[in-house]
Amino acid sequence: MTIFIREATTRAQPGRFDPLITPATAARICWCTDDRQPSDLLDQGGIDYLVRRAIRLGIDPVTAIQIATINPASYYGLHDRGAITPGRRADLVVLDNLRNVTTKMVLREGKVAAQDGQLLPYEKPQREVRLRGSMNVNWDKVNFRVEAQGRRANVIGVIPDQIVTEHLIEDLTIEDGEAVQDPGLDLLKIAVIDRHTGKGNFTVDS
Repeated sequence: MTIFIREATTRAQPGRFDPLITPATAARICWCTDDRQPSDLLDQGGIDYLVRRAIRLGIDPVTAIQIATINPASYYGLHDRGAITPGRRADLVVLDNLRNVTTKMVLREGKVAAQDGQLLPYEKPQREVRLRGSMNVNWDKVNFRVEAQGRRANVIGVIPDQIVTEHLIEDLTIEDGEAVQDPGLDLLKIAVIDRHTGKGNFTVDS
């Protein structure tokens, strides 16, 4: 079993995760930053931010870096990377020290790709794009009307910085027999729309 410790924009880790990381468990743990906003990536970083945070919480720097490198490479079967070993890809990051974990240099396939925060010119390999277009919404078949079934409804209560939610029952704002969003009451609609097939399938709740 491998444990992914996740800290994202929508879920800032509220407590300490260092008790989970021991010499016996460190090889089975990976960092995860799913759903981090671009502004946070620019201001704080991604996996490197988790490494710095772990070190501040008392995790051994080498262990924190191991959890960011060789552990996920092994988990995903990327056996050509994740460690400095003969025969593996020379995709490397050079740090200024093991406390701030500030990147001084980035090597791609053994060649310097960035230094002191500046991207250097490099020959970008041509790769076949295998992704199909996934934005195929038939807007003519989509609407956001919600017929009111009563004055109250189940509401998803958002907890700041968390992905878990609350189950609330709140009074709705009704107009012409429809439940409508009401920002003044912090009530909004939520919709799931098929963006792949173009068939216009959707569901809406208030």
